[in-house]
Amino acid sequence: MRGVVKDVMQAPKGPRRPTIRAVADRAGVSQTTVSFVINDKPGAAISEATRQRVWQAVEELGYRPNHAARSLSTRRSGLIGFLSDGMAGGGEYMLGAQSVTWAQGRMLLVVDTEADETRERGAIEELLSRQVEGMLIGSAILRPWRPPAVLDETPTALVNCYDPDGRFPAVIPDEFAGGHAAVSHLIAAGHRRIGLICGPMDRESRIRRCEGCLAAMREAGLPTSPEMQVLVSCTPQGGRVGASRLLDLPKPPTALLCASDWVALGAYQELARRGLSVPDDIAVVGYGDQEFAARLDPPLTTLALPHRAIGQQAAALLMARRDRPLAPEVIRVTCPLVVRGSV
Repeated sequence: MRGVVKDVMQAPKGPRRPTIRAVADRAGVSQTTVSFVINDKPGAAISEATRQRVWQAVEELGYRPNHAARSLSTRRSGLIGFLSDGMAGGGEYMLGAQSVTWAQGRMLLVVDTEADETRERGAIEELLSRQVEGMLIGSAILRPWRPPAVLDETPTALVNCYDPDGRFPAVIPDEFAGGHAAVSHLIAAGHRRIGLICGPMDRESRIRRCEGCLAAMREAGLPTSPEMQVLVSCTPQGGRVGASRLLDLPKPPTALLCASDWVALGAYQELARRGLSVPDDIAVVGYGDQEFAARLDPPLTTLALPHRAIGQQAAALLMARRDRPLAPEVIRVTCPLVVRGSV
């Protein structure tokens, strides 16, 4: 038994974890320089070439900082909180934000409240208790959102929502410009009678899109009569109903601009039922660039919602200014026009 114990006690140990000193030796710099680079210490006069040598040494050695120790010495946890309320496109928002925070050596800590206000308050307190360096607050729909006072001392940026009191910065889609671009594309294609199949005007995004559409039509001197605008549900059934009403007009439109790709899908179905061809008989434009839009026959021209770009810009805003107060600006991100075969 004694021999067995001796053998176990003398068993070779596993490989040692690389140290900051090993990184410094590999990069040919001091340990202080390595610490400044890894911890992204502001104001440190370190050349870009030196920084690259340090990060190359980190990668070659497989060095992993001790985050617990680093947070004690730098008062930074390496964490960015992301609070979501069950966002549509939430995965893309988060991937966009993560691409920025990860590149800065920060990890995104995500909590989804499923739009439960009680859970929201608890989640904010929990994230703050973990010493997050900043907060991203995301909403499923474009809407005003008043951050609680507890976030006043934490760098915070809003994603797809905005602070009506103007205290916090926000990154949102430019829905007005999206509607304007859609109509401008139809006008450029020669259309002068454009029917709008709008969703219920109970969301700010839909209101802004419609305003952009009408503004583009007025600028071009086109009629904006109420009969050319129908309100329907944002579903294929709504699209069928809306297309039917517009096509039954004495002078039907030559183009349909739909509140969403789902509405456009319904419009396609109604046009097919009537024996009309897209785009030869009538053009159709959607909104949202859903996955199925490119598979329709013909593929649907639509406006993409820039979920990933919004997440990236919000995170970049946070990371660039985490050492000073964030300006309460509202950044509007372009909704790109995706041109396909339906116009």
